[in-house]
Amino acid sequence: LGDVPQGGIEIQQAFADAVVNGGPDDLFALRQALMPHLDELTLPQLLSVLRLSTWDADVLRDCHAALLAQVQQSDPVWYADVAAVLTHVWRQYLPLNEDDDLKKLITQLFDVMGATFSV
Repeated sequence: LGDVPQGGIEIQQAFADAVVNGGPDDLFALRQALMPHLDELTLPQLLSVLRLSTWDADVLRDCHAALLAQVQQSDPVWYADVAAVLTHVWRQYLPLNEDDDLKKLITQLFDVMGATFSV
């Protein structure tokens, strides 16, 4: 098969990018720390959590109640940001069963903003 290209530098870099410099364990640890405090977060903070999760649907489910409460009392100037985050989550999501509720949760948030969620 030949020599390993550049002494394995590509593998080392990929490992560093995926694990050493932040990986799924970091997100899980952060998520566990935030769970008891979601109701205390502001709308910008909740949106930041979703961005940092790289649009994770399970994180949206965790944040949904707090996000709904924040959107209901927020200035409409935030609606475009909320819609963008929700759209990112949906675009990368793969529903695994018919009973999946993510679309319903996203639609509920769009309804509160007076907007229509279209797939």
